[in-house]
Amino acid sequence: MGQELRVPVIETARIYAIDMIYNDDSLTVCYFGNIDGAASTYNVGLIRMDTAGNVAWTKDYDLTAYTSDLSYKVLRMPYGYAISGYGVAPDRDLFILAVDLDGEVLWANSYGTPGAAEFLTRTVTPNAVAIGSHILFTGTQEITGDQNIIVARVDATGSMDCDVVSPIDVVVTSIAPFSMSLAPMEYPDDVPFIAGPIETNTVLLVDACMSLAPNLGPDTMTCEPYTLSAFLQGATYLWSTGASGSDIIVTEPDTIWVRLTMGCCTGADTVIISGGMMPEAIISATVPSCGDLVQLASLSTGATELIWELGDGTFQTELEFDHLYPGPGSYSIYLMASNSCGSDTTLQVISFPERPFFTITGPSVICDEAPVTLSMSYGGIDELHTLWSTGDTTSSITIAPVDGTLIELNGSDDQGCEFHAEYLITLATNDVIAAANVPNVFTPNRDGSNDFFGPMITSGFKEMVIYNRWGQVVYETIEPNKPWQGDCEGTPSPDGTYFYIIRWENECGGIPGEHFGHVTLLR
Repeated sequence: MGQELRVPVIETARIYAIDMIYNDDSLTVCYFGNIDGAASTYNVGLIRMDTAGNVAWTKDYDLTAYTSDLSYKVLRMPYGYAISGYGVAPDRDLFILAVDLDGEVLWANSYGTPGAAEFLTRTVTPNAVAIGSHILFTGTQEITGDQNIIVARVDATGSMDCDVVSPIDVVVTSIAPFSMSLAPMEYPDDVPFIAGPIETNTVLLVDACMSLAPNLGPDTMTCEPYTLSAFLQGATYLWSTGASGSDIIVTEPDTIWVRLTMGCCTGADTVIISGGMMPEAIISATVPSCGDLVQLASLSTGATELIWELGDGTFQTELEFDHLYPGPGSYSIYLMASNSCGSDTTLQVISFPERPFFTITGPSVICDEAPVTLSMSYGGIDELHTLWSTGDTTSSITIAPVDGTLIELNGSDDQGCEFHAEYLITLATNDVIAAANVPNVFTPNRDGSNDFFGPMITSGFKEMVIYNRWGQVVYETIEPNKPWQGDCEGTPSPDGTYFYIIRWENECGGIPGEHFGHVTLLR
């Protein structure tokens, strides 16, 4: 059986079928030509039919940007069909025409370079394949006599990277379905064929992007900062470090790559920098607004070993740590960062002001139950806010004394530092006096709580002497408002047990006396 597909009545129509695809139990034929045989210009078109040749629809497409249009391939796409080919004049450009399943135009784009011709050198040559919803097509580009193979890829909307896309208008002509039966014709089974001489050709394909291949040089071992350059006139750069200039300086071992882009071309290279770089010592010191506990960290680069000298006779080798300084003053912190290439040192000076004091003052001896006044005493604190355990916020309070009552005072400043003081009310009778009201443990770590040791008396106080375990005097005072801070002539005393003598005059009518005891120092 056979079918002749032709334009009714117009016997001189010239259309050339160049491709056919099968899908959904039907055929789609792609052609170029002219339905009016008298015309010398061509359009492209599609004919949809069943497998018996019965036509469902025919669409003839005139790409108005060109005097003639030549099609070479029809593709079945998720959205319908795509025809690839090229326009003949005025400037030969490759084109893609996309239509839906009924042959209605979705989009049409031409692809070419101004001043150049893109075309196929042989007629009726398929030049496109479908990759999902994308189309990959090829052709020939001719520039000033040179002809090169080109390959392009477009997405489902006909767009590609590089701005060489030009939308084109399409005039669609629908042709009524037509077909007629043909009588089968016989052909001989054997067709003689004499092979001619085989021509051999050597073809050299030149990659237009070959010149965009950067060269970072061989892998390198160095202990110094190393400069890498990928300069190429007109290129843009992206390094593995995030830099976008033509050169970078590498300061530590790393694997470095660079990617160059120029137009549609890209090039890349990678180099390994190993061995080591000179370290750089960097100190980070966070000095708190309260207390003497400093947070220290090394931000050094390229270091494999660290040695800290903290300015108070102590050393460290850790990357980061906290350090408690013994008291107010300035301290010089040295850091040496080392590796196999050498070492680097740096210095940072930190300072602590005089420690603030915060306490409650009141009568050292309470002989009866008459009201007593307690006052806060402080120094080295700005913008102090206080709260007594009685609920008062004044600088002093007057209360009726009750034996054994503990009065507490809490304070804070605008920097968030907190302070605490206590006063124990003890009613003295004859031989019982407040001089004995001292703690048996204190912690002079400057945290604002239990930092001092001494009797809770003012009037009647005569003397306090502190001894170490060998009987040596480490502290003595005749002033009640100068308690022991846990040091000996400015040098912090070690943890341990110390012995004390407190002497007083009994202001409640008794005789002078003294009190012996021991206290444990813990930091």
